[in-house]
Amino acid sequence: MQVMLGSMLYANPIKVILDTDMDSDIDDVAALAMLHHFADLGEVEILATVSCSSDRYSDQLVHAINTAFNRPGILLGAARADAPKHAWALKSETLLKEFPSKAKRKQTMPAAELYRKVLASQPDKSVVIISLGYLNNLKDLLLSSADKYSPLTGAELVAKKVASYYCMGGTYPADTQDSSIYYGNFRPDPASTAYVSQHWPTRLVFTGGGDFAAKLKSGNILKQLPQNNIVRRAYELAKGDVSKDWSHHSADVITVWTAVRGTAPYFKETTMGYNEIDQYGRNTWKTNRDQPNHSYISDLKEGVEPEQVIEAFDAVLSRLSVTGLK
Repeated sequence: MQVMLGSMLYANPIKVILDTDMDSDIDDVAALAMLHHFADLGEVEILATVSCSSDRYSDQLVHAINTAFNRPGILLGAARADAPKHAWALKSETLLKEFPSKAKRKQTMPAAELYRKVLASQPDKSVVIISLGYLNNLKDLLLSSADKYSPLTGAELVAKKVASYYCMGGTYPADTQDSSIYYGNFRPDPASTAYVSQHWPTRLVFTGGGDFAAKLKSGNILKQLPQNNIVRRAYELAKGDVSKDWSHHSADVITVWTAVRGTAPYFKETTMGYNEIDQYGRNTWKTNRDQPNHSYISDLKEGVEPEQVIEAFDAVLSRLSVTGLK
């Protein structure tokens, strides 16, 4: 099937499952909205959206954002009750009160079951998974058993159906912060992080946070969107009124961008080596041997300035009102 929008023709939109914590930071909101924008352009088909957080508002807010971008029927997955959760900049409860979804949610499925259902229905090597949070759901998927959807184990199903997995988490080449620090995507559930890193059977691309994401601050342009836009309001609640600077690190935005549009022309991908996760969830990129399916993106290509990337991100963010709440 070909999708034509303007001068762009996409014969094979990328099939995406997005897994997000949607509990602590506002870049999750921008990243999910950006994915919807890419879907509007015909670049992406969103198969499902999954919450990896046990926060009671997380999957509700994912649904509210899906509805705001005119896709209320996207399948929803929820994490186990013992999954990690955070509360920081994202004011989920306020957003849900101000933007109540009029679209009834389809029944939210347990995350691993939803993954199995969706993956089993897709062509081989066709799905891209993007995770913007903890890795508990993906560990559960790998460890899952045959069921009504597929006779394959979780690991076998992933190997058969998933082309690539883009994972936001860690800092590169190494996370050197004190082991007592709990926040981030890897540290709240280090056992799941280590398991997925070691056992994921297809291409696994890590995208870095920390200083790399901080130098690519985007989002100030969201002030230009209508006040009834859910993405704009998420940034306003976190950053203050329009007299403030709304620029924010782009960790999750980087992951969605590179998963859909690749590294060209901005990003450098390091392919030699592997990501090692310690008992605290700290990561170190090791080069003493190669794990061919591992790579990371945490650098710009030579000659690329951060301002160029910020401009590209903001160009997309400025257009989110096209499909945002009317």
